Amino acid sequence: MIETYHDKNRKIVWVCIVVHAKEQRK
Repeated sequence: MIETYHDKNRKIVWVCIVVHAKEQRK
């Protein structure tokens, strides 16, 4: 269960980084 929570949190952080990179590219 702890791994699942960590995975979820990691996914959110990754999405934030991707979105931020896309905004900078604009």
